[in-house]
Amino acid sequence: MVHGLHPYDVTTRVENALESVRPYLGTHGGDVELLEVTEEGVARLRLLGSCDGCPSSSVTLSLAVEGAVEAAAPEITSIEVETSDSDDEASNGPLISVESLRSRLGAAEPAPGGAWEPAPLLAELEAGEVGGFTLGDFSVLACRLQADLFVFRDQCPRCTSPMAGASLERRLGHPVGDGVLRCPSCRSHFDVRRAGACLDGEGEHLAPLPLLVRDGVVAVAVPAVSP
Repeated sequence: MVHGLHPYDVTTRVENALESVRPYLGTHGGDVELLEVTEEGVARLRLLGSCDGCPSSSVTLSLAVEGAVEAAAPEITSIEVETSDSDDEASNGPLISVESLRSRLGAAEPAPGGAWEPAPLLAELEAGEVGGFTLGDFSVLACRLQADLFVFRDQCPRCTSPMAGASLERRLGHPVGDGVLRCPSCRSHFDVRRAGACLDGEGEHLAPLPLLVRDGVVAVAVPAVSP
């Protein structure tokens, strides 16, 4: 930024922000589209694919998409979300105040919907590595497949044991970049790129957590920890 002016216009910065969270959205089979940035500073977005109508879409939006947009374009005043089914005004989601977003992201303690925690050590993971980390009072499991970093809650959904010590494997016959985490306790297998979907049962999956790079530092959105 030079003399208070950013070298890129607001639309370009919002597009770049959305690009930074697409790997996370892709683990849910979804995507996000920028419809426009209005003269009033409203960013109109549309969730696509599995993110549209997904029960976790509100968390996906508020912690991943909103955080990335606010960090890249602080002049955005609010964010409006639309479904992918209709352009009718009735399909628009509520306007989300960026001021309330700033208070959530900057809170010292996790807010009810979660908060961003800096996690610089995650950036040190090499391709094919997996490791456990503590962010605030929350334990996470992180792994890297090629250039993509993935973070999950450190708990197996099948046996409820910690995933610390999990191995990262590539399935025979699958392309480079495939990755499966194996629980060290019950030996269940979870597809990293498919939001941690369990390969040994129906409907079970690891809990993926949004991440993005803020001011050059990896940050992870962790849920609030119950007292």
